[in-house]
Amino acid sequence: MADIFDFPRDARNVARADGKGADMGGEAPQTMLMRPQGVPDQVWNAVLSVDRMRRLKGMTYREIPVPNSMANFGIGVALECDETYASGWIMILYSLKFREDWHSHWRCVAFASLPLPDKEDDCLTPGMYWDMMMERLNPNDSEHVSGTVTVTQNTAFGHDPDVPRVGCEIRVSWTPLDYADGGLDAGSQVGQWASFLRSMTQSEEETPLTDDPKLLAEPREGVPNVIDTLPAFRDYCSELASSHGSLAADAERASGFRYGHEDWLVQFKRDGAGIGLLDPQALAAAGADWNDFNRAVGDAVWILHDSLQDLPGFDELGMEPQRLFDTEIAARLLGLKRFGLAAVTEHFLGLTLAKEHSAADWSYRPLPRDWRNYAALDVELLIELETKMRAELKRQGKMEWAQEEFDYALKEGLGPRKEHLIPWMHVSHITEVMRDRQALAIVRALWTRRDELAREYDIAPTLLLSDSSIIEVAKRKPHNAAQFRSIRSINERVRIHTDSEQDKMFERYAPIQRKIKPSMWKNIIQDALALPPSEWPDVDGGAARRHESQSASAPKSIRVWKERYPERLQVLNRVRKAVSQIAEDTRTPVEIVIKPQYLRNLCWTDEPRKRDVARFLSEQGARDWQVSLVAESVSRAIM
Repeated sequence: MADIFDFPRDARNVARADGKGADMGGEAPQTMLMRPQGVPDQVWNAVLSVDRMRRLKGMTYREIPVPNSMANFGIGVALECDETYASGWIMILYSLKFREDWHSHWRCVAFASLPLPDKEDDCLTPGMYWDMMMERLNPNDSEHVSGTVTVTQNTAFGHDPDVPRVGCEIRVSWTPLDYADGGLDAGSQVGQWASFLRSMTQSEEETPLTDDPKLLAEPREGVPNVIDTLPAFRDYCSELASSHGSLAADAERASGFRYGHEDWLVQFKRDGAGIGLLDPQALAAAGADWNDFNRAVGDAVWILHDSLQDLPGFDELGMEPQRLFDTEIAARLLGLKRFGLAAVTEHFLGLTLAKEHSAADWSYRPLPRDWRNYAALDVELLIELETKMRAELKRQGKMEWAQEEFDYALKEGLGPRKEHLIPWMHVSHITEVMRDRQALAIVRALWTRRDELAREYDIAPTLLLSDSSIIEVAKRKPHNAAQFRSIRSINERVRIHTDSEQDKMFERYAPIQRKIKPSMWKNIIQDALALPPSEWPDVDGGAARRHESQSASAPKSIRVWKERYPERLQVLNRVRKAVSQIAEDTRTPVEIVIKPQYLRNLCWTDEPRKRDVARFLSEQGARDWQVSLVAESVSRAIM
């Protein structure tokens, strides 16, 4: 393997002593690299960490040059899955001078090109693939993540049937969290990106338990009609009462179209009762009593996927789940890298689900048959899935862990909703303007007025003005009409690109959108720009002062740790290493083993060794199984 770095032109880049080529596939080589002149210790140690890192089977690693214009030093590695069209690269950059835009001396830049199954080519794909990527970037090791996801259309010539018709490209950069001395485990960064590429195809750990997956086109007993009358509701409750076993449940909202987050459709299935699609808004108007439903279900286990999304809505309607089995939580505990419902059913049951209407406006009536089919499929397989996953949890010795997590999720989901102290800070990518208080004043003003209008007209705020437009305006600060007109996004009606059927339905929101004139946004921006500095938001100062208190939540930014308490960072690094080893030994994601914030809070003190680690983690919110799993190792690490 040749040297995996690209140094400035004036540095003498000495080849590897053994003279081997650049192919990095297989096990990490044991030969010695020769250090070029003028290379800082931090960079050289990073190079060695790449040289010594564990390589994944089925992946080919290859050195690539890093343009000198990007940074003073760089490490470049190209990656390719041996049996698929998934490929990519990663570059770890180092600047001798601290970069304010990086918040560090280090920055990672990566690219992935992935095949995209036809069934996943829809309007939700970019967000879904971004979320999958973020799951692979260990939250303990990265911050300030930004990038893009692009769906590409491939045109194949000749007769290669294996060339994917649709592809996906991800471009992303992030700041890796380095050590107190400024060094970096660059091998870990390369490993994370390689793991992501492989997980988007199929990993060893996720070999399906069945043969090649088959698409389940519709429920086995057909597509049910919507229950929206009082007699039909009472009939279904009677069927539930005479049925048995767990209750599969799901809900659909219209959050991307309407202002609120209420449920517009709730779906259930129980052995003996079949699938029921219930319209909660119509049933409420008809005078339905959900206590009838609760009595019919009794203490049955509710099977949900990502329960924290649906439990609050069930609670608001008046439903009272007593017990829970969350298939997403179970998938995470079992170490699956992909844990969307379709991926989980594919893994355990050999069946994959159509998801063409996941972004639909579920407040539309009457619901088309295809939409009802989609909604019914969400609960069709949950009962079978619970059976399979329970068996696997028991086999891995994780059933007790899972039960604690289910109980915790049930309590959290049915508890009072936690409101954000500063709601307008939820604007996407607000970190891009966090250091500009005047820009924050613009964000606050636009968000506040947008929210007022959205509430008044019962329309999703982002259909009046997108978050990206708010951030763009805050950055550019248009001071006159010409500058304002140059920002196209704020002068054009927000659109949602869906299929032709949904496009027609979306047009019912057009009259509301036309009521909101660009001139109104212009006036709001001007008023915000006219504010004196004393009225600009101050969101950083207070947070920084709070972080000085040892009882406060510790900061996520590694820069704060390095600048104020580097000795605390050394302790945190030891703790993170210990927990990472536990995660690897138990084949459980590190963020599931223990919440990273709990570890930061533990180490954000002068003498963490004086703490009772078990008690501290319990007080933070860790479950008993987590405390018993990590407390001893963490206690040793902080000594």
